Formats: sequence, structure tokens, C-alpha cells
Amino acid sequence: MSVTETSAAPVASGKRELRTAGMLGYGCAQPSKVVTSEEIAARYDLTADWIIDRTGVESRRVLDVEKGESLLDLVAASARDALAVAGRSADEVDTVIVATITPDNVFPAQAVALADAIGVPQRAIVFDLSAACTGFVTALGQAAAAIESGRSELAVVVGGDALSRITPYDDPKGAPLFGDAAGAVVVGPVEHGGLGPIVGGYDHQYRILYSDTADGNVIRMRGRETYSNAVARMSEVILESLAQRGATLDDVALLVPHQANIRIVQAVGEKLGISSDRVSTQIADVGNTSAASIPFALGREYAAGRLAEGGLIAMAGFGGGFVYSAITAEIEGIAP
Repeated sequence: MSVTETSAAPVASGKRELRTAGMLGYGCAQPSKVVTSEEIAARYDLTADWIIDRTGVESRRVLDVEKGESLLDLVAASARDALAVAGRSADEVDTVIVATITPDNVFPAQAVALADAIGVPQRAIVFDLSAACTGFVTALGQAAAAIESGRSELAVVVGGDALSRITPYDDPKGAPLFGDAAGAVVVGPVEHGGLGPIVGGYDHQYRILYSDTADGNVIRMRGRETYSNAVARMSEVILESLAQRGATLDDVALLVPHQANIRIVQAVGEKLGISSDRVSTQIADVGNTSAASIPFALGREYAAGRLAEGGLIAMAGFGGGFVYSAITAEIEGIAP
């Protein structure tokens, strides 16, 4: 064959049958270093009660750089746990997606380091996805599409962020919000239930919730505008995602919104009329962990036994810029 010739790849005949994709396993991880709201308050001449009342964050964990902790440690631990819960092994995985805005390095992708760390075969599709606090939901939708179409057999989807790297320490209102964490799910074909359509959108209101390279890429936000937009947009896409599934709010066993702060989490539940016992609230000892917040909450809910009876889960994210999305999942009962 000459250098100008190419060999055509075989083309599959017939139509692919769409499958149903579902979540099979859950995991979550935090770093070792605890930072209390008392410690944060002391830096800014505030009180811990002031911080807790406005954010719901009593403590958060951050990477201990003196011990050499990295985001890879968190995403790998959460992925291994999710695979163990699913009863699957890394050598079965053919897709790895890491949703993050704070990778250990610009490149190679965090997903490359993760896949290598947990032993995923090298013939896998691995990539990072950047969509801020709605990154995990967006990544979950991409993984579901790959499973449904038959382009993937088993995917690991991780949301992980080390927001301590971009926390605005000069802002006493913003600094108390953020922490570091990771959460993961395993996605594969299922016979019943599974993931529904993903619904989302964007609104380029850049100067309300953003980062700027000239400002060191730290998180900047205008609180009131962010609050009102987050509550409205997450509520909208949750309703749309349920409608596209043919479900209603009464069918929701558990609502897992992005854990931005306690007021936003509670406001979304109240706006939708979902009782607090059906709303996952994990912010008290975690903080806002961006793309990690939803999968971390799922991992916590699994460990607490709240997924043992199965049912319909509604998840919604809202992040900088703005981007927002929601997806539902009907899961079979899975106990720790």
C-alpha cells in the first residue's frame, strides 16, 4: 500500500438497537485536612454562626498539600469504591469521564491519570469535561448516550474538584463556601428503569459567576443574582427532565441538587414542593465542591442506606457562566 492510500475501517451493517443506561455503583472521597468555620471566621473577623447561618457549612475538607495530596487521590478513591459497589473491575471499563474545573494539570487530562491509576485498559476513551458545578450531570448524560448507542459497555463517571485552588480568600462572603471532594458512579446497560433524558441550557451572564485569568482564576460571584438564577434554572430543568420521562414530582424518591449552599438547596426543594426528607443535603461537612457535589451526595446516600429501596432520583446542577442541567435515574435497590 502506498503512503497516499488508506484502508477503510469495517462498517457495521444494520441498525444499532438502543439500550437503556443506568447507574450501577457509587463512591465518594474527601481529603484529610478539615477546616472548620471557626477557623475561617477568625480570618475575617466574623463568627462561625454567621457563616453557618448563611451557607450551612460547618466544616469543609481541603487537599493537604504538605502531605502531597492531589485531586487524583480523590477521584481514584471514589472510582474504585464505585466499581466495588457495582461488582465490576477496572479492566471492564472502556470509558472514563472526569468532570472538573480544577485538574491537577492542564494536561494530560485528569481522566488519563485516573484511568492509569485504577488500571483501565489503554484502549479506552478517556477525557475531562468542564462545565463547572453542572459538570457531573453533563458527563453522566454523555456516558448514558455512549452506553445507549452501544459505543461503550461500561463507563466510570467522576465529578471531582479541588476548589481550594481557586477559592477567593480575599472575599469573606465567598471563601467560606468551598471545599474539595470527588464522587463517582459506574454506568452500564440495565434492563429496567435507568437514566432518563438530560435537559439543560446556558445563559452567558459572565460577570455574575465567573473566573478571570487576570484575577488569578479565583471564583467570583454576585450572591443574590446567583441565588435567584440557580433556584429558578434548577427547578425548571428538573420539571422538564421529569416531564420528558413521563414522571411527576410525586414520583421522585430523592432529589439531589447541586450543593451550592444550604439556602439554595432548601429553596429548590421548597419551590418544587418536595419535602425536606426527600432532598439530599450533604453540605454541612463538605461545602460547595462544584462538579463533585452531586456524585458525592449519591455516594453518601448509598452509604447511609437511602438507595436500598431504589426509586426515582432527580439530579440538577447549576454552574458558572451560567450552565445548568438535570437528569433523572430510576434505580433498583442497592444496599451498602
